[in-house]
Amino acid sequence: MNVPLSTPKQRIIAALAVSLIVHAIFLWMPNIELPSASPELPPLMAKLEPIVLTKTPLNIKKKNKTPIAPKPVSAPPEAVNPTKFELPAEISAAETERLIAANETAIARELDAASSVVATSERLLPPPTPLPKHALLKFEVRKGAGGIAAASMQHTLDIDEDGQYKIVASAKMIGLAKLFYNGSINQSSLGTTDGQRLHPRQYTEEKFEGNTTSNRRATFDLDANQMIFTNGSQTTLTVDAQDMLSILYQSPAVPAEGDELEIAVTDGSSLDRYRFQVSTDETIITPMGKLKAIHYRKLHPPGEKGLGIWFAREYRNLPVKIHTIDPDGSVKFEFIITEIRVSDN
Repeated sequence: MNVPLSTPKQRIIAALAVSLIVHAIFLWMPNIELPSASPELPPLMAKLEPIVLTKTPLNIKKKNKTPIAPKPVSAPPEAVNPTKFELPAEISAAETERLIAANETAIARELDAASSVVATSERLLPPPTPLPKHALLKFEVRKGAGGIAAASMQHTLDIDEDGQYKIVASAKMIGLAKLFYNGSINQSSLGTTDGQRLHPRQYTEEKFEGNTTSNRRATFDLDANQMIFTNGSQTTLTVDAQDMLSILYQSPAVPAEGDELEIAVTDGSSLDRYRFQVSTDETIITPMGKLKAIHYRKLHPPGEKGLGIWFAREYRNLPVKIHTIDPDGSVKFEFIITEIRVSDN
């Protein structure tokens, strides 16, 4: 009795038969498609239509929030035509004049109050620093600002019991400068003083250069209200007139920072108006140390000589630094204090 598929040959033939049947089924069976997860969409169609504008405002909706209505826009205020402006009917012309007069009175009161404050502040200013009866000041004269010492200068101030003052200044060359320039200068200022202000009566200047001597003199004729010079020329004498020495010993006014002062000054040959700009709080370096100073700087147009004077606050506002300035703006000579001695006896 034969058992099916008992031999290897039978099993191989059976496997081949099964394989052929399966391939035939897959090759010739009807096409079966699984249903799609999403429905078939219709083809896209594009159609142009005109845009219709409406006047209905848009309401913007936000998630989980009620619609926000647009805020009403208030109409702008009507512009006032200045040519058509009129006072309200209830204010008469007489009432208008009364209001204007009252306003002018209030302004006048404010101005009077401001003037009173200014006058009070002026009265509270400290009085000028009294001058010492005797003073000796020594200066080092440098060529240019901070340059090499070329000369020494000494000033003496003496005031007697009758209020007569005398200032004498003398300078002479020192060191190597004597090899190149042999000369000296002497100046003097005579007049009266009330202990604070100087009122010059005569200024003289003598220069010695080798074998040449030159003199200048200016006389303050108060009776004739004239200033008379060495060559006989004259000019009208002003009340505030000073000379090149007395201006150094006027107890300087201390106005506000940046203020300007005008003073008439003579050098012995003419009387000129000097306009100074004031700096009230400067610190300068000297051989005597740091000094707080009031600085008078002569204002002048280009091409004219200048002048700068520093007065020491710690030393009764006496001069401690002087600059003579050339027309090109450079410092010609610098006079810097090296010693101060004062006495009231």
